[in-house]
Amino acid sequence: MVLLLIVGVLFFYSKEKIRLLLSTKCLWIVLYKSIFFGIYYWVFTYFYQKMGDSYLFWSNTIQLSNIIGYDIKDYYAFLTNDFMTLPLPKDVYATVVIEPRVLSFMKIFYLLAASSFFSPILLAFTILVISSWIVLLVSESSLIKDKASFLIAFVVLPTFTFQTSGFSKEALILPLLLWMFSFIVQFNFRKGQYIGLLLFLLLLYWVIQVKYYYAFVFILITVIYWFLIKVRLSKWYITIGVLFGIGLTVLLAPLLHPYLSLQLLPELVHVNYTLFCPDTNYPSCIELPIDGTWYSILWSLPKAIVYGLFAPLPGMAHHTLAFFVSLEHCIVGMLFLIALFHLSQNRFKEYEKIIFFCLLTFVLGLIAMSAPNVGSLLRYKQIVWPIIVMGILQEAIPLKWKESIVSFWNTL
Repeated sequence: MVLLLIVGVLFFYSKEKIRLLLSTKCLWIVLYKSIFFGIYYWVFTYFYQKMGDSYLFWSNTIQLSNIIGYDIKDYYAFLTNDFMTLPLPKDVYATVVIEPRVLSFMKIFYLLAASSFFSPILLAFTILVISSWIVLLVSESSLIKDKASFLIAFVVLPTFTFQTSGFSKEALILPLLLWMFSFIVQFNFRKGQYIGLLLFLLLLYWVIQVKYYYAFVFILITVIYWFLIKVRLSKWYITIGVLFGIGLTVLLAPLLHPYLSLQLLPELVHVNYTLFCPDTNYPSCIELPIDGTWYSILWSLPKAIVYGLFAPLPGMAHHTLAFFVSLEHCIVGMLFLIALFHLSQNRFKEYEKIIFFCLLTFVLGLIAMSAPNVGSLLRYKQIVWPIIVMGILQEAIPLKWKESIVSFWNTL
């Protein structure tokens, strides 16, 4: 973890990157995300009464740092998972032992948390600034051809901004995955990129430890994007390449985690379904006939995709925040129909985009089946949601509007 921090600092330390961090554009992104940060904190404080696992994780990080302090011996014991030698309270011990995935986060933010200046709020706000900087870095890269659609999907979109502005692990993982994707698809073995490659590999290992299913989706999307966009071949060879990439990724997926094997995945989906939605009569639950078989998954997939794309619908909004989220999904739904119309006008000639979009919607369907509670679905689907929205916007928004958005952005 210390190596990860050192390599990260070495890679991001450049005049150009620091200039973007201190730019007015980054400031505006931070100010905009701060609004959602305030909403996020209000939800956890008054709605969940500070009982969410994410908030408890931040609090336990602070508590742990207060116990260990800057004692090198105790800190080394913590880094090497030697918890028996540390005087940990029961709640903190339960966090680091029963939920070992949060350890990677605790180890990274321990040094910040050890300062009495930092609190869970300031730690989360630090992540907010870092994530804003990363999104700005990607927006300025040569990878982004349609900057207007990117800015709307990754900066303006309320649900994505909300989930990356609070206490959840997604607040840092999703922006980092965005940077990792932009880096690896542009990697060309230049001498100056090898530090970045080392950082990429360290971050990928870290994401696997924290959220292995995010790592799987990331690898799948990257492999398919490579075959569709980077490899210039005929449609027939592209199709073979995509199928080969999917097959290879699925076969190697158990190396990330045993649950990702084809034999165990249906049962994992079923277990998660019953865990997130024990009572199908609850208004936020998505009722699906999942029974732990591939047949039930394939049968439920169309409905799961529809809910993944458009839930929560207005009728499913059982509180004020859900109502505003449903408005976002209604707008995206209308834009989706406009995008389909434009594609049909072109006789669906954009073959690569259609294949890529179909893959993302399939992944979204699996996420909806694994997290059939609308609140949980909103959180977990952010791994693909802004990419889907960006694809819809590319086809639905007129060129003049895009030019106006980019012109306004450049004046900031």
